[in-house]
Amino acid sequence: MSVVPTRRRDSQTFTLRSFGRPVAFASAGRCGVARRSSSKSVARIKASCPKPVVRHDVNGTDPTVADRPDLVDDRRSEVPRTLAAAPVRARRDQRAARSRTLGRYSAPARDDFSGPVLPDIAVRYFLTMQGTPFRFEGPVPPELLIDRENELSTLAKRAGDRVGVRLIAPRRFGKTSLLIAHAAQLQTVGWRTVHVDLSRVTDMTDVARRLAEAYGALDDRWVRSHLAGLLARLGLSVGTAGASVTLGPRPAMPDPEAAETVIYRLLDLPQVIWEREQTPTLVVFDEFQDLLVARPDLDGLLRSRIQYHGDAAAYVYAGSEPSMMRELFDSRERPLFGQADPLTIGRLPIEAVLTELESRFRGEELDPGGALAELVVVADGHPQRVMLLSYLLAEQLEEGRDGTPETAGRVVDLALERTQAAHQALWSQLSRSEKVVLAGIADGVAPASRALAREHHLSRQTLYEAAERLVDQGHLTRDEAGVRVVDPLLLEWLRRR
Repeated sequence: MSVVPTRRRDSQTFTLRSFGRPVAFASAGRCGVARRSSSKSVARIKASCPKPVVRHDVNGTDPTVADRPDLVDDRRSEVPRTLAAAPVRARRDQRAARSRTLGRYSAPARDDFSGPVLPDIAVRYFLTMQGTPFRFEGPVPPELLIDRENELSTLAKRAGDRVGVRLIAPRRFGKTSLLIAHAAQLQTVGWRTVHVDLSRVTDMTDVARRLAEAYGALDDRWVRSHLAGLLARLGLSVGTAGASVTLGPRPAMPDPEAAETVIYRLLDLPQVIWEREQTPTLVVFDEFQDLLVARPDLDGLLRSRIQYHGDAAAYVYAGSEPSMMRELFDSRERPLFGQADPLTIGRLPIEAVLTELESRFRGEELDPGGALAELVVVADGHPQRVMLLSYLLAEQLEEGRDGTPETAGRVVDLALERTQAAHQALWSQLSRSEKVVLAGIADGVAPASRALAREHHLSRQTLYEAAERLVDQGHLTRDEAGVRVVDPLLLEWLRRR
């Protein structure tokens, strides 16, 4: 990325280049509020200013400067060395050089210029707002979801009826993205929302800290006045303005009594808000099954508070380990038995994925050719893998390759290079029978077939139990087509072993 400062007395505009594509960032001033825009909008930014804007080209060509004495500092300037990164790649033509991807920058053509440095906050703003339509790391914004309208409609109806929902899907299947979109649609009609991430909690202190960090955004004044002292004992601080519960280091000695008190009081906060202002709250517990790791009876503590909330709140319990979620909600001995309607997130339909991705590639002025259809088939409806393969395909097209089957094969190779360490780590953790089952499924053999049992000198019951464990762990899934490997890249890695 290169940054081209263009200076006027009353405001300043920065033109950033990402893979040869200029993007303007204008600070507040007579030109208006801070903004970013593509090359097509640079002219509009210039036209909106009462005075002309100086634009310096990173390649050292003459700046476009109106003959005006009121302009100052028309020196050519170059991106600071601290913002320069990867070298410019060879490109077939100007269109192939275009990119809107995040996190990859073009180095400046020259390094003998000087000029003002773009503030870090402006860089963060630009990178956050620009992004890529093929987001494959972390949750995606609601507008980038593909074919989840039915799930969102179901979640909205359950929330309106105050019916709890347990949402189950393998990791990286888009649970969090779906729940963010669900929260966004409820916020438009006046709901408050809170998202509690319980992944990898280990004890009561962890649970209390996660709850405080999330629930603090609901009503920071209430949290400050009722829990400040207890939170300090758990390594949290409460600011004086805004939603500012801040996580600090864990205390050297655990304080389970303080943690349990904090949990009790925070769980009642939606009821407090409802009684005060009649505003309902959506509460999402993500990776809910990890609650049992912290303490086996925490689901009972939770139910003892939320069962009285009535109209005050709607709850969603999301998890990625089917066996533990079944233990929590399907066992008669558990406090939450029958307390939430099941909702499963399935694979994305290939037709919907292909239609949406074709539109996004057109928006990037890239022609994926036949490569896109091949990669969509390889991804097999896995949301994160669909986006990873699309992102890598866009990179290949930007570098000048055509959308051919050969390019599709290269993209799969690159994806396997990225994910090989994770596949190897999983493989090393499996038992012998589990490895036999996975390898057999990759070769198209049923997991408990006589042929597979005979070949590996294992009983069919042993193989069946191994397959069940892999299903419970989220590595395999059962559907109308039979038993399948959840991750299509793991499946391809197994086939290549």
